[in-house]
Amino acid sequence: MKLFTKTQQEKENIISNAKIHTLKTDRVGLWTKGRLVRHTYEGETYLEKKCFLIQQILIILLDGNELKMTVDRRRLKDSEVDELIKNEGYPGRQDFIDLFLNAKGLNMWAGKIIHWTRLKY
Repeated sequence: MKLFTKTQQEKENIISNAKIHTLKTDRVGLWTKGRLVRHTYEGETYLEKKCFLIQQILIILLDGNELKMTVDRRRLKDSEVDELIKNEGYPGRQDFIDLFLNAKGLNMWAGKIIHWTRLKY
């Protein structure tokens, strides 16, 4: 299954392990454990790894830019939210809010974390 990298910076984050998973909506269940993840940028595959784990995630943006995240129905502590944001390749919480939620006009998002490392939240 291909993961299309949007920017050179995202590609560098994946190669350097600054980004160690991705968030996907996956309404039809394409992503499964053991499936090959092909990281692709500008039509070229630059990294292949197996999907190690899939976790369900719910993200809610509350008043005052407070984030609530649950992974596999467990609410994450603030420190875990910050870790997840960092592992997703964002410099910080506000960047995540601005680029992942606000840019899409969302205050809630549900989907999956596609892991290609052994990390589990």
